[in-house]
Amino acid sequence: MKAMNILAIDDHVLFRSGLRLLLTDLDSEITFHEASDVADAVRSCADTNIDLILLDFYIPGTDHENNIATVRKNFSDSRLVIVSSEERPDKIIRTLDLGVAGFIPKSSTPDLLIAALKLILAGGVYLPPQILVHTDSNSQEPTKVDILENLSARQREVLFLAMDGNVNKIIARKLDLSVGTVKAHLSAAYRVLGVENRTQALCVASQLELQKQ
Repeated sequence: MKAMNILAIDDHVLFRSGLRLLLTDLDSEITFHEASDVADAVRSCADTNIDLILLDFYIPGTDHENNIATVRKNFSDSRLVIVSSEERPDKIIRTLDLGVAGFIPKSSTPDLLIAALKLILAGGVYLPPQILVHTDSNSQEPTKVDILENLSARQREVLFLAMDGNVNKIIARKLDLSVGTVKAHLSAAYRVLGVENRTQALCVASQLELQKQ
């Protein structure tokens, strides 16, 4: 069995060491890589087949949105998860809009961390409780039956790929579509869901337990 490659990018050595110990509960065969920042990660692991990346939200002297973009560019096949002390819903929502596969607060328990990572490695997207509470006030959300009946097969396909953390360019490549066509399908799906963007779609799908058929 191939060992799972996990990369932790965090400027705190102690936190990286703690993650190394915790992740032994995730899989018995793990090769753990670590870096203090994104540039270091690219230098040391760009040629490694990384399965999962845990990226700190705040790394001194860097911009977190640029960090996410750089990681996605250099590790396009990896599942990217933000692990952060940031817990403001607006910041978390903005980060999820960038297409990461999950946002795990550093205040989470070890059991929650492992459960979230298992969900992400299985192809899901982890949403912290703060987001679900923050978006739960919309009384106009459609039912699960409404969504499935009003989405075409292609719209569902594109939507679920987006929910898995794939950006439009990757979805287009996987489905042999133009980026413009992907955007059109997503816009149609968002209208059915009653939302305006990818993160809101993830929240509604999570609340309704909407899954691939």
